[in-house]
Amino acid sequence: MKIRYKIAVGGFQLFVAALIFAAEKGFSFAGSVFLVVGVLMLTRPYAVFDESRSALTFTALLGPHSTENEAFLEGGEIMLLRKGKKRKLPRSFAWFANAKDFEEMRGKLRESPLSGAE
Repeated sequence: MKIRYKIAVGGFQLFVAALIFAAEKGFSFAGSVFLVVGVLMLTRPYAVFDESRSALTFTALLGPHSTENEAFLEGGEIMLLRKGKKRKLPRSFAWFANAKDFEEMRGKLRESPLSGAE
């Protein structure tokens, strides 16, 4: 399942781009950057969750780069496991993610499948 960015996050980028273009009264490199980022946030997924493997893959806004982590619940917290290192999902993830997508993913997570893995 795809986890989208919040519309407000991408919309804010577009709003800033409009303000910059209005202030510059024409072409602006900074305005162009905000415009591209805003459009990408509204069209590309923030992350992809594969329920069958319990894998959360973070996608790059630009380019093909992605980072895959095993995701699971531990004590009510969403944990990520990558290359043998366990860490909490950053709280900012939930702020940037579409709330419906985030809650759907959270509901599909399993409890700690690798007990003792750190």
